[in-house]
Amino acid sequence: MQNEKIHPSAKIHPTAIIYDDVIINENVSIGPFCVIGGPVELSGVFQDGKGLIIESGTRIENACIIQSGFNGLITKIGKNCIIMSNAYIGGNATLNDDVVLCPFAKIGQFVWLGKGVFVGINSLVFTQNVGHYCRISSQSFLVGGEAVPSGGVYQGNPAIYIGKNEINGTKFGLKDQDFNDLQKTEKFN
Repeated sequence: MQNEKIHPSAKIHPTAIIYDDVIINENVSIGPFCVIGGPVELSGVFQDGKGLIIESGTRIENACIIQSGFNGLITKIGKNCIIMSNAYIGGNATLNDDVVLCPFAKIGQFVWLGKGVFVGINSLVFTQNVGHYCRISSQSFLVGGEAVPSGGVYQGNPAIYIGKNEINGTKFGLKDQDFNDLQKTEKFN
């Protein structure tokens, strides 16, 4: 019997675990040994999962874990995201369209990642809002503090701003004025 919450065009490996609170849209690919949705444990107490939406065209590679939202909120993965092997996404996180998470990237609960954000290998983003088209370099730890404005490159432990993200600017056809306009109108929701 087909689950009506999973679009028929979605490709899901038979070893992936997909909980009932998950909606998977068209042309999504989920690799082997992924755990998608389900209850969230907070301080030793399991919370009821409130939902997870994976938008069209997203690719989730092997052994990824994505937690459901809780406390009445949902976890949202935008269109055309690439979530590479062994990445983790905490409950109530939001990844906007075209986000790339490299292997072993970890995104904490309640994190908001803007459109076109790139998170490098083995990096951690925790309790942070990250503006559009930012690049978090490999092995970086971006935790706490104020929201990160659009268009920057952040590196280190703790991660600090090291310059403008020329790579994502070129990839998405953005100019300096586009970054300036984004930063002036930044809203993290």
